[in-house]
Amino acid sequence: MLKKIFVVALVVFLGLSFVGCGSDSSSTGFNETTMPENETGTDFTYAVGDLDTAAVDNNFDQDQTSLYNELFEEWFAFPGMFFSIYEDIKNNATYNSSENRWEAEINDPFGGSSETVTVYGEYTENNSFWIHGPGDSPGEGMYIYPDGGITIYIEMDISMYIKVEIYKYEGYYYGFLRFNDLEADPDQALILKFKFEDQTPCEDFRLYFGRYNGSFSVSDYVYIRDRQISAETWYTDESNITRYFSISWDGSTFNFTPSQDI
Repeated sequence: MLKKIFVVALVVFLGLSFVGCGSDSSSTGFNETTMPENETGTDFTYAVGDLDTAAVDNNFDQDQTSLYNELFEEWFAFPGMFFSIYEDIKNNATYNSSENRWEAEINDPFGGSSETVTVYGEYTENNSFWIHGPGDSPGEGMYIYPDGGITIYIEMDISMYIKVEIYKYEGYYYGFLRFNDLEADPDQALILKFKFEDQTPCEDFRLYFGRYNGSFSVSDYVYIRDRQISAETWYTDESNITRYFSISWDGSTFNFTPSQDI
């Protein structure tokens, strides 16, 4: 199952040691005879790369080494890992007409060189594309929507849940990583919110990170696409967040602003 593929990754990427504490998107639709392109994932990868370059150019990797590693090698690397595996699936999948789905045997990213795992891809009733493993329940795995948006939800056990979304709205991508760091603090619920312009190179990238004070259950966190407010209103709403730090990049100036001791 897809859970097996990412169990080690979740431990690697989310076994953190952090010190301190509604939609108007246009729908492009899918051709249901092929697997969809992941343009949002590509845009995300390029934008994070631009932010990473800006961070290094401004010595953020030297001044805040632990935080730099967590942000770029763990948190942002997690959805990037899914996108890389999706491309592997696309290159190896065959269509099973009796089951109306694509099936792929891919190399287990975290197993031995001879180990493989089975992954499925299929269109849902609302025309989104669902990537999952045998035994995964609806809602788990990765979804690519007709408007290009992406959601990821993985449930490993009580200590290892994560929810991710990247959603396009009025020329920007908005997104979050919502997870609980139970190994570091049994009461610690965390969230990373970000937005970046849909442009290459990316010259407007903003994010903030902190403790989430709403429902402790990761599954309860509502996707941006399912909210009755705009993505921008969602991004600026910090009513349930204790901010730890923020970062902004405008193409010329990189700013890191700690809100509490980190």
